[in-house]
Amino acid sequence: MRRMTRAMVFVGEMEAGRELYYALGWVRMEDSPYPLIWHDGSTLGVYNFAAFIPEEKLGIVILTNGRNTQLALGLGFQFFDMYFKKPDRDWSRKLLEQSKKAAEKPELAAPNPTPALPLPTYTGEYENPIYGTATVREENGNLQLLLGKNREALSLKHWDRDIFTFSWHPIEEDEIKVFFNQGEDGKIASMEVSLIEKEGAGIFKRIIDKNSDDRTVRSDPMTK
Repeated sequence: MRRMTRAMVFVGEMEAGRELYYALGWVRMEDSPYPLIWHDGSTLGVYNFAAFIPEEKLGIVILTNGRNTQLALGLGFQFFDMYFKKPDRDWSRKLLEQSKKAAEKPELAAPNPTPALPLPTYTGEYENPIYGTATVREENGNLQLLLGKNREALSLKHWDRDIFTFSWHPIEEDEIKVFFNQGEDGKIASMEVSLIEKEGAGIFKRIIDKNSDDRTVRSDPMTK
């Protein structure tokens, strides 16, 4: 355990006097009176934090159901400050400012974008074994993606040929790409959502209407 938590690589400072080191699978933050051993992690819709101080036999685990937040990290640091009766550092404000600064980066455009195919080419329903049915529809000259249990309508912006982007800030700070993939017949056969594909399950196969030569023509009740 001592070897796992020993400082190996210097990675920066959380603030003055709180140097960060990477150990063997843990982050070690130098602090007074004892170093804090911690790690955080996230996956789609989840962000968690675990930390402990071996000398005090003290630890905390904080689980959240929101990925795009560092609230658990701030609460964890505040917990140890309170335990050792340290002045309030307002970790929530500090981490929020860091997040806003990190988000201030220009949106990258495609270097030589080519136009999209006619929008009806992409509309229809797409199925995923985990996330169920997603719908792509045309609304006021633009594409919308209806995704998730609540069927939230997400506006797609054209990026390049069969690639579109959308913003979903409660879930992810960066623009999320949607790739429409053609099959051997030249028609759109699947849709890949980059954010979900990071988790290994972002491919949505287009539903084929066997009674039609084209892809699905099922009507979406939300468009009526």
